[in-house]
Amino acid sequence: MIKIAVDAMGSDQAPAVEVEGAVQAAAQYGISIVLVGQEDRVHEILRSHDTSGLPIEVVHASEVITMEESAATAARRKKDSSVRVAARLMRDSGVFGIVSAGNTGAVMATVKMVLGTLPVVDRLRKADQASGLVVIGVFHPKPPHPVSDKHILAVARRIGFSGPIAVDGTWSTLDRYWLDGHPERDWTSVSFLIDREGVIRWVHGGGEYHPSRDPAHARCDL
Repeated sequence: MIKIAVDAMGSDQAPAVEVEGAVQAAAQYGISIVLVGQEDRVHEILRSHDTSGLPIEVVHASEVITMEESAATAARRKKDSSVRVAARLMRDSGVFGIVSAGNTGAVMATVKMVLGTLPVVDRLRKADQASGLVVIGVFHPKPPHPVSDKHILAVARRIGFSGPIAVDGTWSTLDRYWLDGHPERDWTSVSFLIDREGVIRWVHGGGEYHPSRDPAHARCDL
């Protein structure tokens, strides 16, 4: 059964709407839910719902990150926020994913701080490879220049990715599928979900900027 951690303190009406959504998800889809937040408040709302037999548990987190807070500051200083506790559950306790309606910047900063990024992708690759999922890392040096395969492999393993890697040393793949003809795309980090027929079904553009004086990379500078 898939287990999802829900930041119960994220929205303006927290934790009422988070609890209601968790109950519905557990009842309709059979998903195991971990509600993360101030447990007294969460249990108080849970008592107003019929949760008998539902796979819902509560994990306490004493701190809340508000919408008005600086994302970076909150991510660093609030060590027991509901988002941070949820991220630790994903890292350490078999939780498959995190859902939050809270401060988007703080959620992204906190999760990246606790989990990193590539180890999570690698975990997804290993979990679903039997179903046919293949995750291929595409490395494009910034700016374009030769890099040894040995160095690329060493870096990938160090940052937590153990899947196959394609090398796009001249940016030909990146140009074809992402940059060319799209002047508004001023970053080079991107993910594609491709089906068995080779059709791109979903694209997620990243936001990593790598300023460089090299003219070949100038279009990706801030």
